[in-house]
Amino acid sequence: MLAAWGAAGPLLPQIGAARRAAHRPVAGYLLVDSLLPQPGSRTREDLRAAQLGDEAAERDAAPPARESPPEFYTEQLPMAADWPDAPCGYLNTGAGPAACARLARMRGWPVLDRSEAAPRTGGAGAAALADDLLELVGML
Repeated sequence: MLAAWGAAGPLLPQIGAARRAAHRPVAGYLLVDSLLPQPGSRTREDLRAAQLGDEAAERDAAPPARESPPEFYTEQLPMAADWPDAPCGYLNTGAGPAACARLARMRGWPVLDRSEAAPRTGGAGAAALADDLLELVGML
């Protein structure tokens, strides 16, 4: 299983392709509060515009939790043409784009929505996240 959070989600197809090339196929992909990989979207900026629409403008109005260099959003993203090659699931903790959880549902992926759950912090938060990921694996 490969799991990616946030901005790492669009990189999953290429990571999966590298694993297949090494004769280590992937059993499944888990995306957590992430943009979805999408053929034809060459940069994270393209993905944000295509997947978030108006939500992107709202999120951009708020100060970012962590600054990234501008090149981060405009760098070329690798894409594997035959992705997904294994089941995919999406975990929405409420910290990421809600539009992407809807897109994952439209793709027929199982979505575990924890956006209404009380905020989790510290070790209990990590344990709850691990439990959510295991539940999502069971849904694949």
